[in-house]
Amino acid sequence: MPSETIERIDGERIEQEGEFEIREGITHERPVASGSNALIFKTEKHGEDPIAAIKVLKVYRAGTGEKEFKTLMRAHEILSQTTTAARVPRPSDFVLLNLSEAERQHLNSFGAHLLDTQPAEAFSMEFIEGKDFARIVYEEVIRRASREELKGFLRDQEDPSDLVEDAASLDYLFDIVRTVLKLEDSMRVDASGVPQQDTRILWKNSNKIFDFLSARGFRVHPSITKQLEEAVALLHKHGIYHNDLHERNIMIEGDISQDTGKVWLIDFGASGSRTSELETYRDDLSLVR
Repeated sequence: MPSETIERIDGERIEQEGEFEIREGITHERPVASGSNALIFKTEKHGEDPIAAIKVLKVYRAGTGEKEFKTLMRAHEILSQTTTAARVPRPSDFVLLNLSEAERQHLNSFGAHLLDTQPAEAFSMEFIEGKDFARIVYEEVIRRASREELKGFLRDQEDPSDLVEDAASLDYLFDIVRTVLKLEDSMRVDASGVPQQDTRILWKNSNKIFDFLSARGFRVHPSITKQLEEAVALLHKHGIYHNDLHERNIMIEGDISQDTGKVWLIDFGASGSRTSELETYRDDLSLVR
């Protein structure tokens, strides 16, 4: 991508190849999603993509974002060779952003923890139109819960489906599900004081959610699990282990109860090699089982 010049929030002008649209996208917009480790922004145009997603890591740990970007590139290349496995978004550009104070404050106001003088790691990728699997299953839990189980959330004459329609955020849906199913809090604070998700508790909670749904008649079409299984098998064959494959890191386009649903794997921030990082290896197919 050619170099372009842009005016930062504080008025200073910068010029760096590959940086223009990423900086523009994150400094003048609100994030469309916020996870434990990153903010996701949506921009109207980036490179070949008419709509792109920009991922900005909330904490600067040198090389972490670049490693994830390179893994995403490899995973995209591997899964693009088949039409029957789940896919990953097509990555575009990785940049290390030297932030102005105003830009740092802007990102920190949405939950980043970027300290003075620290840059931010960011990369752009294809934007996936669809729902994350977490929202789908949380909505199904609420629809299948009894009025007694939803006591405290339902107003008089309100139906459980009204809670789904009124929910503005995934976190609000999860608050309801966590209360109904008595899920554990998976957030932990690491040694540097930064909140992190405990993957073991996430998976334990996932099992409780799917046990509840299975007992109440919820079924995912076999083609969805088949896409997941094939993608995981292909990635493992090439030495890529996602290590964090729970319902928040799966996107679905279409209806998961039909064979037309399309599956996407996202967030490779915890990924690694089975041989070189055995201590961080997790069962990528535990969610499918």
